[in-house]
Amino acid sequence: MHFERALEEVKDDHKRLIEDHPVFTKLRNGEFTRDHYLAYLRETYHLVKHTPSYLTIAAGNLGDGQTDLRDFYLKFATDEAGHEKLCVHDIKALGEDPEKVLGDKPSSGCWAMITQNYYLANFGNPVALIGDSVATEDLGAGMATQSAKILEEKYGYPKTATTFLYVHGEEDVAHIENGRKLLEEYAGDSESFAEIVHAWKMTLRSYSQLFTDVLNSGATNGKRSKSAN
Repeated sequence: MHFERALEEVKDDHKRLIEDHPVFTKLRNGEFTRDHYLAYLRETYHLVKHTPSYLTIAAGNLGDGQTDLRDFYLKFATDEAGHEKLCVHDIKALGEDPEKVLGDKPSSGCWAMITQNYYLANFGNPVALIGDSVATEDLGAGMATQSAKILEEKYGYPKTATTFLYVHGEEDVAHIENGRKLLEEYAGDSESFAEIVHAWKMTLRSYSQLFTDVLNSGATNGKRSKSAN
């Protein structure tokens, strides 16, 4: 009941900010360049390497009656540990130097999610992180595997260069189901429900900006590469 209510509240945001984002149009139309993909891997690397840390902090700041959520955050943190290495692996599989690709600081969309989640874990309501978890895991389950297949079939990338997308496409399905159960359990009062939905919406907004950052960065790096040649 609570999950369906939350889903209804974020439905329009999800369609406008994620489903209709031009990054997916470019991907399907064969306009998603190598520089775009490298920019995506860089932003994702910076994002996911913080996930275990803020989840562990959030787990430590939950109350005594929130053991199910604490267990979920700690297991989630364990599951996500080291996933930034998948991005490094994919960059290497593309024949690129990870140190060079990952040298830039995270852009605004990625940075917004990192700072939001550390704030919620440390100073806000750590229960609200359910909203971020459901939002990000839904993206992985709904779009990661499909995107990986397009990169292979349309762009000719080897499967070894899409490991991050495949791993998240598989694992995030289970995480979503757990997130649904926890939202039902912890969104019973109106304040917690509102904070979970707010975090969900802000994560969608920030992820949309991350995709925009990827397109902008990929276009800029592409021009630099042509100039260098």
